[in-house]
Amino acid sequence: MKNKLSLILKGWNKISYRSTASKVFNSFLYYIQVILFHPLKSKSVINIIAISLIFILDFLFILKYAVIYTNFPFLILSAFLIFFVLVLILITKIDIRNIKLFDETTIWILASAVVLVSVIYILFVPRFGQIGRLPAIKDWLSLLFSGNFPYNSNLAPSSFPALFFITIPFYFINHIGLLEPVGLALFLFVLIKLYKTKKEMISQILFLFGSPILFYEFVVRSELFFNVALVIFLIYFAEKNLNIEKRNFNFYFFAFLFGIGLSTRSIVAVIYIIYFIYKFRSNLFALFLFGVVVFLTFALILIPFIYKDYFAFIHNGPFAVQSNVSQLPVWTVIIFLIVSVYSGWIVRNLREVFFTSGIFLFLLAILSYIIKISEFGFEIAFFNDKIDLSYLVFCFPFLILSIKTIKAKKFIGVVLEDG
Repeated sequence: MKNKLSLILKGWNKISYRSTASKVFNSFLYYIQVILFHPLKSKSVINIIAISLIFILDFLFILKYAVIYTNFPFLILSAFLIFFVLVLILITKIDIRNIKLFDETTIWILASAVVLVSVIYILFVPRFGQIGRLPAIKDWLSLLFSGNFPYNSNLAPSSFPALFFITIPFYFINHIGLLEPVGLALFLFVLIKLYKTKKEMISQILFLFGSPILFYEFVVRSELFFNVALVIFLIYFAEKNLNIEKRNFNFYFFAFLFGIGLSTRSIVAVIYIIYFIYKFRSNLFALFLFGVVVFLTFALILIPFIYKDYFAFIHNGPFAVQSNVSQLPVWTVIIFLIVSVYSGWIVRNLREVFFTSGIFLFLLAILSYIIKISEFGFEIAFFNDKIDLSYLVFCFPFLILSIKTIKAKKFIGVVLEDG
């Protein structure tokens, strides 16, 4: 059946079409062939899925906050749709390879300027909205430095201790919001270092700065984008400097750093499983040693808080808060962890690691939302904060880095350009 359909499709491709409609139909048949017979090998499929999910994320954020804070949500959604289409046209139709403006020096200068502007924004523009992430960090650290158990905060902080420790310098200068520019700087650094063509970089930057998600993080002073950017930076740093065959200081230092990364949020474990299996699959003993150090670092950071007040940690600590927020059944978490292991074995490069991580984080959040919506109904769950839409921020940076160079073939559509 596959061979016969392939011959039919090849036959269609050989026909000399005269009308635009017939050429469009030919393009449709091409995509059917790609999706049916080459779903994993087709390099364009990752682009299509990543961009589609970014659109969904942006749409959900705009839908919720346009309805809550404006009287003309339909107009805003329409404007966003037009903008998104224009971005797709821009990255597929315009050839920027010969534009001299985007040389490496200029790119770094522009990135530095963007980060500087973001710092100025944080310093001089007040926080907007009632999102409690920044107050939760302040309260946690205030309780800690006053000698009280920090997880007894009424604001229900959900992060592990390492994230709060990282925040301490910003706490003392009374600008915890500076985490956002730091996160943006880390992410832009990785983005610029990883891109292979100018068009790839421009595509990623357009989807990054054209998304309401990034602006949401800055406006409400959320630390989620920083958290993910930190993990992505660790992965990139390890890709460039970690030799899994050498058991030297560098090996254990990276394991220690990843342990700190794990001590920010439990969702990081899903990302680590995929990346560690991918990185160490040729040396499982090295994976075991590395994993032991990561876990010990994670445990040693938690132990003082468990010892301080075991009862409060169990009932008010990060495991309890995150479990209560997600309401994911244990069996679903186990399934995701098992599939994460399998995914780590089959991914072929760092791009696929990022893409798979983004998909998993997206599915975990959506599954949690479905559970809440089934309990409260869509309107109450979505608009009355029964679901925390901000958790979709976790998958956003991974989806951005999954996008590779996009170009347009006449009557074929969006495909991947290598190199």
